[in-house]
Amino acid sequence: MLDFDNLDPNRNEDPTEADWFIAAKNRAATLGVALIATAVLCGLSNFSGLLALSAIRQNAAPQRPEQNVNADQRKQLERGRGAGPVLDFLCVGAISFVYLPVLIGGIALQRGSGRVFGIAAASCSMLPCSPGFLLALPVGVWALIVLNNEDVKAALDFTPPEEERPRRRRR
Repeated sequence: MLDFDNLDPNRNEDPTEADWFIAAKNRAATLGVALIATAVLCGLSNFSGLLALSAIRQNAAPQRPEQNVNADQRKQLERGRGAGPVLDFLCVGAISFVYLPVLIGGIALQRGSGRVFGIAAASCSMLPCSPGFLLALPVGVWALIVLNNEDVKAALDFTPPEEERPRRRRR
């Protein structure tokens, strides 16, 4: 927490040159790299789990329907065997898309903007959606702690004065 009685007198002039501003931007960039790595590792762990499920399914002994099953029921059993990989992808693969906001938030923090994306990314990374959750939980907690630091808040929410911003051309 900041001690408002002992603030740097030059803090309000040009924060982009101040040490606290540079340190806060570096903390946010480091956090962005950690969130990107977390998203990639958790996505890869989900993908490897999907591959393991498909390998188990292919190597499992085929089950024969019982002898007292009629022909229509036998056709339905045969048609249903192809649904396994689709269900695997829907259950495991779709959950991997939770890590897309984590990746986007990490990129935004690495660029030095998007505190809101960073908070959303930290929250999404703490969801138990993969074996990588064991890595993602401490990174998410660390991200929330760093993003609630007053210096990091000020650095990420800073917008340069109008004359310093690059102007967009209108078409």
